[in-house]
Amino acid sequence: MGMFDAIKSAYSHYFTLNGRATRSEYWWFWLYQSLGYIVIVSACIAASVAFQDNEGLSFIFVGIFGIFHIIPNFTILVRRLHDSSKSGWWVLLFFLSGPGTLILFIFTLLPSEGDNKYGVNPHNI
Repeated sequence: MGMFDAIKSAYSHYFTLNGRATRSEYWWFWLYQSLGYIVIVSACIAASVAFQDNEGLSFIFVGIFGIFHIIPNFTILVRRLHDSSKSGWWVLLFFLSGPGTLILFIFTLLPSEGDNKYGVNPHNI
């Protein structure tokens, strides 16, 4: 799966908690968001310099981008956990900050587990 397919899949499953997301789908979407933040922050810095905006009001776009992606980040992470046969409740580890985030990171790196209770292996579709 390429980046554009992953982006399309993430947005088309914006509110979907059931099903599965492959490693490539998850990480391509993560890369897309990272690049989006880099572009937006760079544009905000350039606008702040060009228009001498000391109050940083132009950074509101970063917040809008982030708010727009809260739900798909959550849902794609749950579907990624499902792909490695983990319950979506594991996402609560995020609230343990460092250790929880590290464990979730490791879970996102795990390979697909074949067919499981969350659906058929996406690689077989």
